Amino acid sequence: MKTISKQHESSALLNDGSENSDDTIPHASPRRRVACLLFGIAFFALSGSRFNVPIVGWVASAPWLMYLRQSSTRRARPGFRDMVALILALEAGMALHMAKMCAGVFPLALAPIMGLPKASTQFALFLIFEHLRRALGDMWGLAVFPALVVASDWIGLTIFASSTSALFSSGYTQMDDLALLQIISLFGLGSVTFLVNASSAVIAVLLDDDARHPSFHYVRAAAVIWALVVATQAWGAWRLDRQVLPGPTITAATVGTDLEIMDMFQGEDLVSREELDRLEDILFERTETVIKMGAELVVWNELATLVSTRHAETKLLDRGEALAREKGADIVMGYGFVLDGLRKFENKYAWMGPEGPIEASFKHFAAPGENIISGTNPFRVLERPWGRAACAICYDYDFPSVGLAHARGGAGVAVVPASDWKGIDPYHTAMASVRGIEGGFSVVRSVRTGASAAYDPYGRTLASSSWFDDGRRIMTARVPVAPLPTLYSRIGDAFPCTCLGFLLLATGLVVVRRRGTAMMSAEGPEAPAKVKAT
Repeated sequence: MKTISKQHESSALLNDGSENSDDTIPHASPRRRVACLLFGIAFFALSGSRFNVPIVGWVASAPWLMYLRQSSTRRARPGFRDMVALILALEAGMALHMAKMCAGVFPLALAPIMGLPKASTQFALFLIFEHLRRALGDMWGLAVFPALVVASDWIGLTIFASSTSALFSSGYTQMDDLALLQIISLFGLGSVTFLVNASSAVIAVLLDDDARHPSFHYVRAAAVIWALVVATQAWGAWRLDRQVLPGPTITAATVGTDLEIMDMFQGEDLVSREELDRLEDILFERTETVIKMGAELVVWNELATLVSTRHAETKLLDRGEALAREKGADIVMGYGFVLDGLRKFENKYAWMGPEGPIEASFKHFAAPGENIISGTNPFRVLERPWGRAACAICYDYDFPSVGLAHARGGAGVAVVPASDWKGIDPYHTAMASVRGIEGGFSVVRSVRTGASAAYDPYGRTLASSSWFDDGRRIMTARVPVAPLPTLYSRIGDAFPCTCLGFLLLATGLVVVRRRGTAMMSAEGPEAPAKVKAT
């Protein structure tokens, strides 16, 4: 019977990839399972967006992974009650997270609804991972989980233009760690996302019931992952210390409007034309002020003013063109053309230079709840006397593809007219700096009801000013305009594509192993006869 025992043992190892097969998964105590869910909820609420606690990002997924590991269901399929508890806990965590973002704009009652897409995505992601982990084993799982998160974010951004992927990537939880962020100049934001989630995966293994005395293999894997994090930090610190920024600089300025976006409407209609004229007079006065201060490039915030007729639009653009010609400066005018109140409008900018109109374009990606006519023209890089520059509006810069297009066009500076609110301030402005690190260019973001800021190609803050604190609503900064070559601008999304390829390989291996197990099971009845014959 030794032949049968060895065959059974090899089958167990083949199915699970560890010493414990799916039939012998230990049942964790209810308290431990509830604790995993509660910690998961708390970590989701604390990581990312407003009131972000960066250290929590490194462990945010560990409680969910531990909860699934402790499932008492056989054959790698969590039971119905397990799945219900998991989705409800994920929804609770995302509702709390969204409650942070709702401040000042959305009713808190909407937070659970707004959190549902992300909670659903995470639910599917965790179940897929657990299926692969139990089929391949924990050592595979340490690489599969971060690869799955990176690939999921990339698919959401590139194929579905998902706001969930754009706003909630776990890589953004580390925006305060500038040394760590330097790796995105090589492989994009997905590289930080990978490290953060690899940390969660290894912590889940080390803290699980089965790992009170963790195997040397898992300890070694943890050491490798954290050594990689330390090496990334060290390289980033070295890169920042070099401070090599050759080439010219210019003085760039941001100009903000005085009215919040909702104050520009009376119900569904615009405020009076007289009030809008007064608003425009202030915008042009502030523009002249920063030009007198030496600004060569002036950026208005998103929807700094609104027009509802083509005559009013022409008048506004003519005034901007005349000022740019007179003062010899570039003026990027963010404004909106209202077609049907808040139900339908054009969100656009016009770039005026000393020689006249340079470019006009629409916002491409609509923020959640924004009813705009989206732009379809390619993102351009403009040749200016002082260097190459580009522009995108607010939410557009949450998408890496936009920054990559600017980087490959040779941009040395990107300007971003934007509008935020307290619930995402100043987090959303910092997110734009990530595009600059990836592509190797400076970023100037002009923001209504949020923090305006200028960043160099390393992501270092050159100047910042809060709309709420500075009644002048202007900011100036000396900004480098020479592009800094980066590996990411050349290879683009090679890293997330590699993660996706790795997942396909892992899935294929599961299929092959399952077929091998099925064939061994089919030969089972003949095994006693073979043993007896021998």
